Amino acid sequence: MGYISDLRELVGTRPLIMCGAAVIVIDHENRLLLQLRKDNSL
Repeated sequence: MGYISDLRELVGTRPLIMCGAAVIVIDHENRLLLQLRKDNSL
């Protein structure tokens, strides 16, 4: 996520308009695929 960090250095706390996408992946046994993100320090 270096791109967003670089933008933040330029624009500060002003709102950023960015594209995003989301998807729900469920297999034939109704199992849900989850992703653990490493870019938000949680």
